[in-house]
Amino acid sequence: MTEREYSFRFAERCLYEYQENVARLATLRQKLAALDASTSAHVQSFEPGHAASHGDPVAIRVLKRESLEEEISRLSRRTEPITRLMADLEAPYVLEGSPKYEMAKVARLYYFGKSGKGQTADKMSVSRSSLYRRRKELIRMTIFYLGL
Repeated sequence: MTEREYSFRFAERCLYEYQENVARLATLRQKLAALDASTSAHVQSFEPGHAASHGDPVAIRVLKRESLEEEISRLSRRTEPITRLMADLEAPYVLEGSPKYEMAKVARLYYFGKSGKGQTADKMSVSRSSLYRRRKELIRMTIFYLGL
């Protein structure tokens, strides 16, 4: 697979998985907040100079926190650019019928709404070739926003 194909497939996967990733991100942030809340109560009982081991509750909490932060960071790199892209495509200055307006419809119907290509083309009242063209433009713009 070439770098160009990889970028295209990665960007499309980010669009397909956007809503699930946003939900997972919210769940992970809640877990991190709960871990932080429970950590503050246990930190008071920590003894300085105590060697941290894998059975040590503080060390376990630190490892859990690092794992959660790493996963949050990974998902944020996939969702935040898509959020910015959608904000740009759905901005108040975007005119109905413009390419950006059409790309936003493709994103909402095809990627987020999980409609098929035929259903999306029918709902948008466009031909399949127009749908493919808008989809390709959307993916290119997504690649740009992802920084690939």
